[in-house]
Amino acid sequence: MQELLANAKDFLTVVNLLLVALVFPAIRFIRTSVHANLELQKTIKELRDELHLLRNILFDIADGDTIKKHLKRKHESRVA
Repeated sequence: MQELLANAKDFLTVVNLLLVALVFPAIRFIRTSVHANLELQKTIKELRDELHLLRNILFDIADGDTIKKHLKRKHESRVA
């Protein structure tokens, strides 16, 4: 019986070390990655909103000929 308890204690010690060395850092890494991805998505959305606002301001300032010239240049670069 003592030998069985000693073997169980050794096994539980190994399992505990594996948890501390592998599982807990993996959980922390996954949690940090998810948080970073959410922050990145938020930042990308904010940048898209700002870019849309800047485009609207530019088109309000620019005259029609300038806008047509840039749209034509953009279309030509996509076709080429």
